[in-house]
Amino acid sequence: MTATLHLRREPGQRSEHMIICGDDTLVHRLAHELDAVCGEAVTVVLPSRRDGHAADIAALHRDPRSPVELLVSARPDEQTLRAAGVERAAALALTYADDQVNMTAALLARSLNPTVRLVIRMFNRERGRHLERLLDRAAAVYARHEDPWIDVSTTVLSDADTAVPELVAAAAVGHGHSLQV
Repeated sequence: MTATLHLRREPGQRSEHMIICGDDTLVHRLAHELDAVCGEAVTVVLPSRRDGHAADIAALHRDPRSPVELLVSARPDEQTLRAAGVERAAALALTYADDQVNMTAALLARSLNPTVRLVIRMFNRERGRHLERLLDRAAAVYARHEDPWIDVSTTVLSDADTAVPELVAAAAVGHGHSLQV
């Protein structure tokens, strides 16, 4: 069974919800912090209900006080990203341990929503810098024609940089890049 966010917005209108893809401790903490500290609605895309920290993440979803929603899909493909609401999302965090999966999903997300703020975990720092520049250039082309106040930045963090406070600060729309956690 999968759950999706039910947002009361016009089609194409940007929401303030966040999407996180992955299933490790980092995803669990990031979902919890975005909910608790920032009060953001969060959809977590899990590759499996059984692997990684899926049980801990599912517990957040079962908490009636938490707006964390779950979606289960082996890969963050177009159908999955659309089901998670990427076309209206404010931010997307890709935390898989596979750089290729994160890169492919980031490129797809930018094509589906040019204004989504992207936070991407990359082990290969050089590849990450190139991806960040590419995705920011693509967003800049769109941003020139739209609202200049929308933050469409791309943040690529290496595995060593993926402490929860840095990820929360990078993903939290409207909170700038400094957030006390």
